[in-house]
Amino acid sequence: MSAPRVSVIMPVYNGEKYLRSAVDSILRQTFRDFELMVVDDGSTDGTAGILTSIRDPRLTVLRQPSNMGVAAALNRAMFEARGDFVFRMDSDDIAVRNRLELQIRFLEAHPEVALCGGSVKRFGEVGGVVRYPRTRAGIQAQMLFNPPFAHPAVAWRRNAFDELGLCYEEEIPTAEDYDLWVRACRVLEAANMDPVLLHYRVDHKVKLSAYVVQQIEGARRIRRDLLGPWSASISVAEWEVFHRICEGSNAAGREQWMDGLNWLSKMAVLNREIPLVDCKCLSDRLAVYLYDLTFSHLSYVSMRDLMSLSVSRRRSEPFLSGNRIRCLLIRKLMLPGRHR
Repeated sequence: MSAPRVSVIMPVYNGEKYLRSAVDSILRQTFRDFELMVVDDGSTDGTAGILTSIRDPRLTVLRQPSNMGVAAALNRAMFEARGDFVFRMDSDDIAVRNRLELQIRFLEAHPEVALCGGSVKRFGEVGGVVRYPRTRAGIQAQMLFNPPFAHPAVAWRRNAFDELGLCYEEEIPTAEDYDLWVRACRVLEAANMDPVLLHYRVDHKVKLSAYVVQQIEGARRIRRDLLGPWSASISVAEWEVFHRICEGSNAAGREQWMDGLNWLSKMAVLNREIPLVDCKCLSDRLAVYLYDLTFSHLSYVSMRDLMSLSVSRRRSEPFLSGNRIRCLLIRKLMLPGRHR
């Protein structure tokens, strides 16, 4: 039996609620030359029965003897994958019908790119399209904050990862995708496509799991490593502000907003003194995080504060564009009793 062009790898643990729709979204792809490898990571619900009921020769089910974790499940699938390209997929998301075709076409047109992601459209408890930096420099700048790819929307060249021994970290609590992208992007060319490749399900019940707590802890460790050259200039309080901005978990208040603004401004200064990433790309990322921070604290920020954000005080300091400042001002005016 000849090897398929593409291997799609999907881990699942007790995913009976959404599994069938996720699997169907791959089996119905316009690009047909693929294998779908689903790793049942010790499920105790109806997951095994759902997978057994699907009669499609392109589906291979790998069963773990117990729940060994996402990283171990993905590594097993990567080891057994036969395709030239490996695609990630989660068991609760829905791939757009031509996702495989779009990414294969992109990778064929850009032979220098070994790792490719794209935009995702959230659904469920939160909506909206999430887009990621498209260039190498933009990806490196985003890496300082959070993963620069949507994990279930990535694809990579199998031989490039195999030759460098790139796989997921299993030994310590970690954000397994974030850690892998840091290591991969140091040695490989990466890019993001603009089209939406995936409908990404948002279910906040998942955030109560111990696995997500480990992801947060792992992400904090990775950020500390990435910002290591600046560490002598970063206080304990500033580290906490930085992590909370990245996690979107800042307590609301003007003081907290000012702490965030000061930290983002300081990042621009530190990057000029000890460059970690391209200054322009970092400035773009800082503006995005400043907008999100300001929006979440809008009830506590004055009109004068907002107007001050539209002026770049020093080159590469974060500031908001005209369109963004107008959006914030309009929303501020709509808040009753908050027209300070």
